[in-house]
Amino acid sequence: MSVAPHSPKKTSILHPWVPEQLLQDTRDRFPRHFRIDEETPMALGEIEIPWDTIQHWATLVQQALPDPDDQGVLLRFHYGLVSPDFHLGIGFMPMTRTGTAHTYAFDPDTLPVRHWIGGRMETIAGPGAWDTAFQHATTAGAYFNVMEVRPEEGGNWFEANPVNNARSADFPWELELLRLYHDNEDALVDLDSLKLVVTSITEPREGRFRHTLCLHLRLYRGGERIDLLEDGDLPYPERPFYRRGADLGNLCPPSCPYYLVPIDLRP
Repeated sequence: MSVAPHSPKKTSILHPWVPEQLLQDTRDRFPRHFRIDEETPMALGEIEIPWDTIQHWATLVQQALPDPDDQGVLLRFHYGLVSPDFHLGIGFMPMTRTGTAHTYAFDPDTLPVRHWIGGRMETIAGPGAWDTAFQHATTAGAYFNVMEVRPEEGGNWFEANPVNNARSADFPWELELLRLYHDNEDALVDLDSLKLVVTSITEPREGRFRHTLCLHLRLYRGGERIDLLEDGDLPYPERPFYRRGADLGNLCPPSCPYYLVPIDLRP
């Protein structure tokens, strides 16, 4: 899939180009809508993964695509919990354009899940094994065993379930993550250690607050931590992810077997 030149359109309610303050606000709102119990928030809501690790696995899939013009790479971020710590698994999958405009199909059940833990990627056999270990474990502490949600501001708390609550979020490699990288490439030098930061946030979707993710870049230079995030107007209209985060992932449910390119990411 080639990446066409992109100019920012009027942003949707999901504000795809996330400035620093908005990321902070949606992150700080998370414990008001998601918790383990009345006294226990979810821990590790922010996870750092080396950019070159993400790029390595995505590139392996990309290079194997038989029809790059009609295919692309999708990253499915699987939610997990070993109470109270959030865990993240990533499926790197090929997706193929369908006959419906801006829609891609993929098979999430055939490829392994990469679990970022202890500073390295561990391989889980597949989504079923991930679900067993981190979403519906027979022992206490998995995501859908203990997570409570409050879908409305000031409303009641309910037990999370995989029918009404997201269990994963999908982000396209070429259309979103590579754009995030290239729009901020001017900030990088040879000795920088670049990380992809995955933050649990919440914002209203389909009329209720959902567990969503925001992705942004962080680099380390001379012992200093620098988040490539700023507030204010975009200085380069042709670079919409310049010093911004990205939060336009498709949530599953409802978008489980297909990826629909959001309006703000379409060329």
